[in-house]
Amino acid sequence: MRSLSLGAHVRGWVLLVLLPFAMLACTHDGVVAFNVKPPLVCPGKTVDISWQVQGRAQLKATPPPPNWNEQIPSQGSLSAVRVSSDMTFVIIAPDANQARGRSYAMQTAQVTAQEEPRAAKATCTDAGVCTGEITINADSSVRVSKLANPAWRSGFKLADHEVCVTPPTGNRICVAPKSSAPLDLPANGKWLFDMKLAEGESGDPPPLLRVEFDFGCK
Repeated sequence: MRSLSLGAHVRGWVLLVLLPFAMLACTHDGVVAFNVKPPLVCPGKTVDISWQVQGRAQLKATPPPPNWNEQIPSQGSLSAVRVSSDMTFVIIAPDANQARGRSYAMQTAQVTAQEEPRAAKATCTDAGVCTGEITINADSSVRVSKLANPAWRSGFKLADHEVCVTPPTGNRICVAPKSSAPLDLPANGKWLFDMKLAEGESGDPPPLLRVEFDFGCK
């Protein structure tokens, strides 16, 4: 009986000794977090970049800003990176096992473009009122100058339809099919969409409410 007790005691000590090594073996190189904010800016404005990588890290930019250095610490941030055109940032963990994933992450800083469609997934009530929302993360200088060409998608069918929009700041405005409504409001924030189903229209499957946003810069 004493030999059995001693054997169990030894095995316990072996497990305690091996446990830290097992925990290290479970730690894999890879991208933990990556953010580029805001994702929508006016030409010449700036974005902030932050990251956290397990292991070595590289940060690529396309097109690269002047004097860009791809070699970065495993955790850190860059403030006020100036953007003059659409720019794609890729954080890379060069020692990561690609088969496990997390070897890279990609985000784009988009410069405002006119007449860009935005769509909200809506839910419809028994009364036929469909509502949805989108959130625009933009620099404070980005504005919406016009809403145009509202439509809805039901399944695979896209058709013109009146859609009403409530901006983050401002009053609800309804836009008729194939028409537009002027605005001059900040783009950043939550935009609410709503639509009334016509006779014969169904809210199943849940439709997408689509409106073209004409972005401008302050």
